[in-house]
Amino acid sequence: MRRCTICIHYSNLSKFERCRLFEWYQYQKKPIREVARLLNRSHATISREIRRNRYYYYVPTYYPHPAQFYYGQRMKERAKRIKLKSIETQQYVTDKLELGWTPEIIAGRIKLNETRYPTCLMKRFTNTYTKKIHPLSSICQDNIRNANGLG
Repeated sequence: MRRCTICIHYSNLSKFERCRLFEWYQYQKKPIREVARLLNRSHATISREIRRNRYYYYVPTYYPHPAQFYYGQRMKERAKRIKLKSIETQQYVTDKLELGWTPEIIAGRIKLNETRYPTCLMKRFTNTYTKKIHPLSSICQDNIRNANGLG
């Protein structure tokens, strides 16, 4: 019986896996599906890795060491992103949380005042600000998810 490689829990490629990918794909000229099978990964993951980290020094080639370096850089940049970009929106959210408003009420109020505070800035609001200032909001979120059958 054939083993399903797609059902495995996803984790990022390690430096060792990137080096094996380079060896098998560049030197031994193995096809992507064969490399994926050897690494016990999805062929889409391998294809994405090669496409994302292809460098054009002399010819288009995948190199594992720069790929690992840029992976680390992308992870650092992802952690630094500001969730609510507008200082005005950040101040509004902080003020309302200190007054005891729940994240749901603040999000609803921002939707009413959409011209002043864009809704798109509220997408990650709950994860960013509520755990620092309003500790009960995570409990409220869990109860809402469980009531809706999502938890």
